[in-house]
Amino acid sequence: MNRLSTGYEPRFDIDYEYGRQGELFIADVVAALRDNRVEVKRKSYEDDLFYVEYACRKRGDWAESGIATTEAELWAFVIGESAVAVVVTTERLRDAAAFVWKHMPGMRKEETDGSHPTKGVLVPFVMLVDSRKVA
Repeated sequence: MNRLSTGYEPRFDIDYEYGRQGELFIADVVAALRDNRVEVKRKSYEDDLFYVEYACRKRGDWAESGIATTEAELWAFVIGESAVAVVVTTERLRDAAAFVWKHMPGMRKEETDGSHPTKGVLVPFVMLVDSRKVA
């Protein structure tokens, strides 16, 4: 997409087409929310790491869960009480989480604060927005 302006047009920003693509993505998010195709998670403000669950312990055994089993098309991470969310396609999140699991073992994490402990990885925000980081 060419983002350079060939002249001044006061009714439109030079990034009109870029903005239009963003509008289409948001329309897809709204449709996915309406059709229950979004997995929504809560995230604290503290850092730029997103916990992505792979397994859950139930009745003494670990079973695949979270990103490993989801049928959702999108994941939304709601940041604390801020009314801000990060929305990412499940495919991009899976790719980033798999990269972290394979190449960054120090980012593997176990959460034990709920009724069912989970295992997962911490995915840095930059990996969600820059696909070159997971190549």
